[in-house]
Amino acid sequence: MDKGSLLPFEGLHLDYNQDGWGTIELKSHLGGGAYGDVFHGVDGSKGDVTVKIIRNVDSDLLEYRVKNECNVDLPSEHIVPVVSSQKWNPTTWVILFEYVKADSLDKIIEEQGAFDVSDLKHYMTHLIMALHTAHGANIIHRDIKPGNILISGHIRGSPGVLKLIDFGVSKFRAGESMTISDVPVGTIPYMCPDVYARGGKEASFAADTFSFGVTIAEMLLGKHPWWEDYGGILEVFKAQKDKGQDWMLPDASVPSDGKDIWDLACNCTRFEAKDRPRQWNDIANQVGLDLGLEHVGEREFTGEVILTNESGANMGGLTLVVLGDGDSKILGREKISYNNKRISRQHITLMREGDKLIIVDMGSKNGTWLDGEKLEPETPKEAHDGSNLRLEDVFIKLEYR
Repeated sequence: MDKGSLLPFEGLHLDYNQDGWGTIELKSHLGGGAYGDVFHGVDGSKGDVTVKIIRNVDSDLLEYRVKNECNVDLPSEHIVPVVSSQKWNPTTWVILFEYVKADSLDKIIEEQGAFDVSDLKHYMTHLIMALHTAHGANIIHRDIKPGNILISGHIRGSPGVLKLIDFGVSKFRAGESMTISDVPVGTIPYMCPDVYARGGKEASFAADTFSFGVTIAEMLLGKHPWWEDYGGILEVFKAQKDKGQDWMLPDASVPSDGKDIWDLACNCTRFEAKDRPRQWNDIANQVGLDLGLEHVGEREFTGEVILTNESGANMGGLTLVVLGDGDSKILGREKISYNNKRISRQHITLMREGDKLIIVDMGSKNGTWLDGEKLEPETPKEAHDGSNLRLEDVFIKLEYR
């Protein structure tokens, strides 16, 4: 329903009237940008809520991204949840989030400088748990940075609670291509070189790992590790390469008890995505955090893999593929989703090379994604136990037997 134009301001009474929310007064402006504004709102009967008003949603791509944010439902106490959303008019959306009285991490760094190491590890635990949950649901955040992190109740030496925000219009579900947009996705000072080189249009889960590394380095130093002192991505990339280093962080003086955090940040910001740590549990372990998070790819491939359809007309369907060493099998529409003509008849090849499962896109018309990364046609890519495949709009979980 078109509710007409919406020009938000402090003191406006918003007649929301959906999902138990009635009239919401916009009490204070929390922030904003090119796409919209965020307010602290109060409903007379339900209480506090964060109101995000997104405007200029004037393309199918932007609307798709907004719907993604509305549909993010991740079971983590360290991710701020959506509580309701509605399309206000043809180009405006209103999203309600759980209200969190907190300061953004970038504000805390600006006002207080570097974090104590013990406090930093406390907050690293929360951020790792949030990203583990997101990646486990096949979602890439794409814009990890201090401005998208809230901390409530922070006192130096007595840390509070960290929550990740903004799975917004410049982010997308893993496997969605950005090639139809000319607008870079993410924030350049936190963007890895391989994503920057592609104009910020595509990324895998390793992009979040990189941005996580930059963020924890900034918390340790009290400032961005290179942006203010060394210049942009390409300048730092070249300088580090010239020094024979394969990570983005220039040399810096860090507290002795924070050296393990600095080493982890360097590992997370390696130039090549394949060289960055893959598992969040391994990342936690590198700084002595024992979180017991579930791993992907722990089992060795012995020739049998179950493909479980997690979406589409064949949701819940199982396909068992058995491969001897050197064997291969072609899968397409008939096995994956028989009535989905956007999946090619010969879409992917599964191959066994010793204890490795290899996936190859066979030049399919609508593409294949493995763990959030789009596969180049006819280019082999290793899968793992627990990997996520995406063929057009069908998501498939791989499980080794």
